[in-house]
Amino acid sequence: MRGIVLSAFVIAIFTGCLSAPAPILSGSAGTSGGSGPGSAGDTGTGGITSGSAGAPGSAGMMEGAGGNASGAAGTGGTDTGAGGTSTGSGGSGGAAGTAGSGGSSAGGAAGTAGTTGRGGTTGTGGMAGTTGPGGTTGAGGMAGAAGRGGVGGTVGPGGATGTAGTTGTGGTASACAPVDGLRVDDPCGSLLSGNACLHKGKTTDDGTPFSAMKAVTMGGTTGTTYQVKIHFRGVTEPTHIMSGTPGTPANFLTGGTRYPDGSQESTYQQWRLTTTNPNQHYYLNAFNSVGLAHIVELIDYDQTIPIAAGATVTLDVYDGNAHEISNTVNTPPLAPSGVPGSMSSGQFMQLNVDGCN
Repeated sequence: MRGIVLSAFVIAIFTGCLSAPAPILSGSAGTSGGSGPGSAGDTGTGGITSGSAGAPGSAGMMEGAGGNASGAAGTGGTDTGAGGTSTGSGGSGGAAGTAGSGGSSAGGAAGTAGTTGRGGTTGTGGMAGTTGPGGTTGAGGMAGAAGRGGVGGTVGPGGATGTAGTTGTGGTASACAPVDGLRVDDPCGSLLSGNACLHKGKTTDDGTPFSAMKAVTMGGTTGTTYQVKIHFRGVTEPTHIMSGTPGTPANFLTGGTRYPDGSQESTYQQWRLTTTNPNQHYYLNAFNSVGLAHIVELIDYDQTIPIAAGATVTLDVYDGNAHEISNTVNTPPLAPSGVPGSMSSGQFMQLNVDGCN
């Protein structure tokens, strides 16, 4: 009897295998198998038609197909379980009459990578019947894409290079630059007795006048008059000048007139600065309170005078005769600080600008 029953089941299985449709129309997804080595994917659709994919896990039991006579779907057989690594579980039994073969559990759609999945529970055995064929191994879920690193802050653009400033127009200092360093030297030629010497270029002490000069043009903005602070330094013999306005020191004289040729005063040379705008002259060695004698004086003082842009500035020396007092009258010779001394023991005057506004 046992043999007959077994044969009947074999026939039924064989018949079912020939006549049952290949896909299972309504198998549901098996539960997840044990945890597998990969990261868990999202649950895939099971079965050929509509089963959800099982979570990845270890191999489960084979799917049992055992349907009853009324075709109620059996749950997974004793050997049913999720496929191997990243494998979905088998679908449930097929419908109607003969024992349906296990629905193949199609691989779930690619799941995003997650944390390691927990193992699915083992499926319960199906209804009595012969062991159905194992469900097809579900395809492993695709490995989830690695999470993107946080986007770094974008590098801010560099600051635009500033445009170069335009070249400034000449300032007050450059306006007075031509005056700075203006100098006239009256070097000695042949030495004479009494600490005198011929002006360089004179061959005899013939009593004829001597003069030397140097002129520059004031810079600056047209129409502007600058207040120019000038530092006067030099070595000169003293002279007398008629009228004029004494400054500080008194030997700086604004205006005035030199004595005419042939007078004793005219033979003591006069050092003078002249500007054409404003039209003015200044005597630099007008020692009117000192008696005329064969001596030299040290010149070292500051004066502020107006000079307009474009004016001609002239420094000159005039002597009514052919000789001058030599700087050898003093031992050692006089020498103002900060400028070169006398050339060949003669006299000189140098101007330096200390202010220009």
